[in-house]
Amino acid sequence: MTENQKHAIRTAAAAPRLSDATDQAWLNFLDLPPDSLSEMTLEDFQANHWGKMDATKRDRAVARWKVFTDGSKAAQVSNIVSFEKQLLSSLKLSKFITKDTRGSLKGNEKDRFLRIEAEAARLIEGFETTELQGKRKASPSERKGIIDGLIKDEVVIEGFFFDKTLPISGLSKDERGNVTVPLEKIPEQNQRKIENLMRANGVIPTADKVSRAYGAFRVKDRASFNKLLQGVR
Repeated sequence: MTENQKHAIRTAAAAPRLSDATDQAWLNFLDLPPDSLSEMTLEDFQANHWGKMDATKRDRAVARWKVFTDGSKAAQVSNIVSFEKQLLSSLKLSKFITKDTRGSLKGNEKDRFLRIEAEAARLIEGFETTELQGKRKASPSERKGIIDGLIKDEVVIEGFFFDKTLPISGLSKDERGNVTVPLEKIPEQNQRKIENLMRANGVIPTADKVSRAYGAFRVKDRASFNKLLQGVR
């Protein structure tokens, strides 16, 4: 291998992933003060923000920009700002993130925030569409209830040196494969059902196996759940 080839490999390995850059563009956009966003031209928005995001963020960015630049939608602006403050505050109080601004989040904190933020927005939108039948936006107390419920829906992730407790909505794909739930937190009916299914497959239902199987059930990992019932790790 030539020195040029080695250099190219080192450069590629050190370069940030495309998703890192697009995620950062979204977080920086979320951190823009309302006044700055309300005065943003379409050209500025497209060149400096929208164009740097991937498809999963662009639709939300457009909707956000339109609301903030429309002077007649002050109530919607207030709802958006309130939701974002509530989410950031709840995550900080729960110690799942430690930064004051979204753009300063790094690594696992950033990835976890992005997952939880997207899921919270989805759940609140669904609540407004179904429960409220589109007649109004969720109130601050309703939003807080949804956000807190999402954050408190936790599981234990097994680690090499120590375990950690995290919200299901913030888990990465790898973390979802290492979920356990302590026996004392498994509803008795669910525990008995898992134990009976294991015995039916000739598997002795130890505490560890049941904890891991219920963990897979909680994160909706059906493939892992079925393997655990059959005694396959």
